[in-house]
Amino acid sequence: MENSEDPKSQEARYFFFKGNELSKKNLYLEAKDNYLKALSFFPARRSILFNLSLTYYKLSDFANASLYIKKLIELDYKDLEIINLFVEIYLRKEELDNAFDYIIKINNQDLSNELLYGIALINFYKKNFNESLKTLEDIIKNNNSFYLAYSLIGLIYKDTNQLKSLDYLIKSVELNKDYVQGYYLIAEAYKELGETSLSEKFYNKSLSLDKENTNCIIERDLILPVIYLDNDQLNFYRNNYNNNLSKINNDINLNGLNTIDFPSNQKFYLSYNNLNNLEIIKKKTEVFRKVFKKTNYININSKVDYNLLSKIRIAFISEYLTNHTIGKLFKGIILNLDRKKFDIIIFHSYKTLDSSLKKILDFSNSKVFRLPKDFEQKIKMIEEQKLDIIFYPDIGMSSDLYYLTYLRLAKVQITSWGHPETTGNKTIDYFISSKLIETKNAQDNYSEKLICLDYMPMYYFKPKLEFQRVDFNSLKKYACPQTLFKILPDFDILLKEIMSLDKNAEIYFIKDKHSYWYKILLKRWEKVSIDTSRIHFVDPMTPEKFIHFCGNFRVLLDPLYFGAGNSFYESMIYGVPTVTLPNNFMRSRLVFGAYKQMQIKNPPIGNNHKEYVNLCLELANNHNQNFFIREQLLENSKLFLFENYKSINEFNVILEKLLLNKNAK
Repeated sequence: MENSEDPKSQEARYFFFKGNELSKKNLYLEAKDNYLKALSFFPARRSILFNLSLTYYKLSDFANASLYIKKLIELDYKDLEIINLFVEIYLRKEELDNAFDYIIKINNQDLSNELLYGIALINFYKKNFNESLKTLEDIIKNNNSFYLAYSLIGLIYKDTNQLKSLDYLIKSVELNKDYVQGYYLIAEAYKELGETSLSEKFYNKSLSLDKENTNCIIERDLILPVIYLDNDQLNFYRNNYNNNLSKINNDINLNGLNTIDFPSNQKFYLSYNNLNNLEIIKKKTEVFRKVFKKTNYININSKVDYNLLSKIRIAFISEYLTNHTIGKLFKGIILNLDRKKFDIIIFHSYKTLDSSLKKILDFSNSKVFRLPKDFEQKIKMIEEQKLDIIFYPDIGMSSDLYYLTYLRLAKVQITSWGHPETTGNKTIDYFISSKLIETKNAQDNYSEKLICLDYMPMYYFKPKLEFQRVDFNSLKKYACPQTLFKILPDFDILLKEIMSLDKNAEIYFIKDKHSYWYKILLKRWEKVSIDTSRIHFVDPMTPEKFIHFCGNFRVLLDPLYFGAGNSFYESMIYGVPTVTLPNNFMRSRLVFGAYKQMQIKNPPIGNNHKEYVNLCLELANNHNQNFFIREQLLENSKLFLFENYKSINEFNVILEKLLLNKNAK
């Protein structure tokens, strides 16, 4: 705003700066009113129009936000800040095609680099990555210092090549040393790679340029390594996490925020240890409720009693109801629930990937919706379905859908073992598990009311693969085909012992998708004198090749503290025995429970480290014992594990019962 003695200018300045002050306090409604008053004096002023559009955006009023951002573009303001906001508004409106057409129309095909960047950004959000890359490369040819082009290329490579992504993100901040978001994105990339110290460094750099970035503060303060170097590091970061939760809780500047987006940080990595995580997860949800005002929403319709004469309206909400572990674990339940009792609704995330499994679910007799990016629009879409029950299969895995679980959007809200850990959240009423995988005092591990079914809580379709029988002597000995963040420091003791007692032992693992975490593991193992020349990492593979891979081993090793789930079921195609060592937490007891359901005689379940190692050695070297277990696993998995309709009957009964119990209260 100009500094002028003109009374009109002075009044406009007053309302404009008053709007800025209110916006900093997250008082967006009041800020909007002041910007509108300022605009009445200067209807074509860039700063007023931009701040007004941004305020409407933060209020999730995207119709008005687009109205004012388009005015800016029509007034020939086409800088990057405006283009970014324009595209983000149309993303929230779910009208990216309209945004694309508008940019073309307004410029009659004569596009500046800024508008080309807008087109590249639109294609990025539409997942048209090749088109986006081509446009960005054209921009760089025109102007090789266009820093946002490098940043967006980095984001395109984020999920496929994290190291290549980092190269482009680092280039963006080299070109613009004040690029706040660039440092934040670099920090996120390093966090994904498990480089926590480098991640913290770049979070701090971002915060040095924008001290009020709440999400950056939370991501930095609640960071956890992907691969722990040792137990000291595990305990250090866990204590740091707990202490920083208290710090965030007591920071008056971080309370009651009405932000449009939430930090990606949630509770996923807290589960990978041998500790009861209930109190720290409860603390996390309580702090986040205090910090983020939107997480306290309650739908008044969720208090209305269920009509006994109508079907039960149950929604499954997940990002991973596709070719993913969660899709495989819960597909059978969704497809087989009694349609005479239940109307099934599926809500995918806007991030959900297309796949053959997703198509099966989408073409079943269920209603299917794709939730938008915007939080308020998510809520509106879910509320329109007037749900009786919401079933969240995997709370803690999806940062996009995690914060929905804080809300009360249905009378009964349930989770289960997709992510086998309590939510710590008062709005999740029940955790559905099984008597086969829970201990006597298991309720002490949950904030939810624990419901234990008689069978494993799933209906798992047997993979349709041709069995490829191989001779025992041709099989490799040992594999641990689990995600590498499950490989905790205590497991190293068992690996070292197996390799010490079996001089021919070679153990196979699967690399992470970034081909980076495994290098951290190798360094850890070298420090504890594990012979890494006898450890082999293979590249990630398709689901079908993964099953055949498991079938090429004599024995599979279940990691300590957080064991196999879906992979165990898939390995039953070959009947490969998995040696397991359960503790008191369900996340370590899934293989144990499956053996019980299959009624396996003398299953390879250890009671301590020594028994675990001895079982591994025996199954790897004793043909008769291995054959005895394999024959049982192959036969009994067909009889008792795959496509167990008794579990569906349990779900039909328990879901109706839980809703009726709620009505009775």
